[in-house]
Amino acid sequence: MKLLFFTSFICILTISCTQQQEPEPPIFGMAIGSDIDLSIQNPQGVDLISPATEEYFPVEDMQLYYLVDGKKVKVQDFAPQIGGHNGLKLLNGISTHKLRCFLYNYNEKEEEIGEDGVKKGTSMYYLQLNQTITDTIKTEWEALDGRYYAIRKVWYNGNLFEEEPFDLTIVKGQE
Repeated sequence: MKLLFFTSFICILTISCTQQQEPEPPIFGMAIGSDIDLSIQNPQGVDLISPATEEYFPVEDMQLYYLVDGKKVKVQDFAPQIGGHNGLKLLNGISTHKLRCFLYNYNEKEEEIGEDGVKKGTSMYYLQLNQTITDTIKTEWEALDGRYYAIRKVWYNGNLFEEEPFDLTIVKGQE
């Protein structure tokens, strides 16, 4: 009986003296602001995503590409888990439609890693609206150790947008 008591005492003492380890950070990341919303209009302000518009851009015909290792890759081939139609999702509004583009791609070259471990870089995307019109989207992003990914700046066809969340109005037909 003394042996059992002594053994139990040693086990309890060993367990209680063991240091608590910090929990490991999660291996999954959070995408914070990893998409942009687009309203696409003509110069008269007519919604070019709405099927009610005569010469609209059908979302099912659009294609989003990521630039991966210098090559254009369809988003569903690169990241099928993103969902939506080819990395795009139609948002039906009361007066206008919007197109959500999922831009979760930071495998391009990192430009800088800060003292805090935050990685910063840029990525390029191509939004093919139809067979003849393809727009370019460049993002400046930051990420931390797989814990989060966030877009901080967007250039749409060379025009800079810095206000988050990114809800852009793009005018087509004035090029």
